[in-house]
Amino acid sequence: MIITRKIRLLPDENQERLLWEHAGVRRFAYNKFKAYSEKYYKIFGKTLTKERMGAHITKMKSANKYKWLKEYNADVPKEAVRDFDRARKKSFGNYGNGYHTRFKSRHDPEQGFALDGRKCTVKKKCVNITKVGYVKTSKQLPKTKKLHNPRVKYDGVHWWLTVGIEEPIIKQELSDETIGVDVGIKELLVASNGLVVKNINKTAEVKKLLRKKKKVQRQMSKRFRRGQKTQSNNYKKAKAKHLKISRKLNNIRDNHIHQATNELVKAKPRKIVVENLSVGFVLKNKKLSKAASYQKLNFVFRCLGYKSERNGIEYVKAGKTFASSQICNTCGYRYNNKDYEKQWGLHIRKWKCVSCSTEHDRDMNAAINLSKWVA
Repeated sequence: MIITRKIRLLPDENQERLLWEHAGVRRFAYNKFKAYSEKYYKIFGKTLTKERMGAHITKMKSANKYKWLKEYNADVPKEAVRDFDRARKKSFGNYGNGYHTRFKSRHDPEQGFALDGRKCTVKKKCVNITKVGYVKTSKQLPKTKKLHNPRVKYDGVHWWLTVGIEEPIIKQELSDETIGVDVGIKELLVASNGLVVKNINKTAEVKKLLRKKKKVQRQMSKRFRRGQKTQSNNYKKAKAKHLKISRKLNNIRDNHIHQATNELVKAKPRKIVVENLSVGFVLKNKKLSKAASYQKLNFVFRCLGYKSERNGIEYVKAGKTFASSQICNTCGYRYNNKDYEKQWGLHIRKWKCVSCSTEHDRDMNAAINLSKWVA
């Protein structure tokens, strides 16, 4: 299976200048072909294929106006065309039209470009980027393995290389245990084996960073000049500070999720069962959207999925209609509003079964029911 790795690049001054220029080439090519594609559609009433757009790159380079493109890595504009084609297909798939793609701006907080993995050679703690040279890396990349879909990105603070590396599935002895995992907002996750992982967003460190972020956002709002293309240096300083805080918050949350999912996988169960939660539907709830977005529930499911696959653990999503929280894990009785004279909702954290008198914690009960779920 292919695992994505993110490694920090440590370019010198000249290399960083070239990285910025290549990011500009990618942005230019993406915007050029977006405009060209839309014009072609208006005239001929059909979509321009990525092969035709790729062939247009060669013609552009022969023109005097765009001869400067020859100075840069030829794969960058080609990959930009593929990126635009994917964005256009996604727009058609989601909305039935191609108008939900946008032009790239030099003011976007994230900049970057894609490379051809076959041309990226690796040496001791450095990687070769065509037309840039060997750039130092913070960690060693495998020298013999193929690099899949390498991308160079700038996150507002540092340059990074994200790359897919093929890694074998770990063969190990697994227990006969099935672990049910209930994710939520009060706690990040509750597992049927007794593992309870706290909500990292309730800690003093994260709350302090959120206050700082809110303060910087107010500064950005006050310093922003509406209707002007160029902003003041004070606005740019506040924006850079905002990016730094956001990146730190993101890293804290990601690290917390990785540690939690690693602990589950290290238990070596035969199967991990999670609820089939529609995170997009949860984010539409005005009262829960902020807390749910802080928890990064989609990232939790993604981490559990690929880590289970890598360790040979069966990863299963329960049916959408399975009411894991409302069913008594002892006798199978389902919570009935008439019996309790109380409408079921998120405010009910504990409840007592009227059939067998078992007291349930909502999240742990859901996790145990998930561990017993059979398709």
